[in-house]
Amino acid sequence: MKELCGHRNVSLISNATYTMLMALPEEIVSITEWFLLLLGSSSRLNEELSRRVRYPLSQYIDDVELQKAERQQQRGFQLPYIFRFAPTEIRLLFDVLLRPLYLHDVSLAQICPEIMADIQLPTFLSLNRLHFSPDPGIQFEVQQNPFIFLGPRNSMSYPLHQNIF
Repeated sequence: MKELCGHRNVSLISNATYTMLMALPEEIVSITEWFLLLLGSSSRLNEELSRRVRYPLSQYIDDVELQKAERQQQRGFQLPYIFRFAPTEIRLLFDVLLRPLYLHDVSLAQICPEIMADIQLPTFLSLNRLHFSPDPGIQFEVQQNPFIFLGPRNSMSYPLHQNIF
């Protein structure tokens, strides 16, 4: 996939999460940026969020492989100790910002249409209850348009992420 479609950009943040975080009150943004500086980051919150909206697919695949090699021994994700003293909202925000990036619910046809003809879904995965939906649009979507989920250990979709089905 990297060779065929690595030149494309993907979004590593859901629209709901992005919209909500971009609308944070200035006080929360200031506290967040203070914590970012404390953790050694030179980027501002809006820069970090914007970076996640248009992330090169080839770079993301490389990042996942690198993190996979580095995190073989890591068992679980934990925020740094200093966050125990932060308000819940800040802890939740940094749970999003510090976790490994995760590509989720992205249409494979959207990011890599070149490989769609080569995709064969195993029989035991091919049917789920969405295939029996009375809505023909949903039936077509789940049969013709597989979605991709890609991420290293301890990555996850964002707290505001919810599947539409």
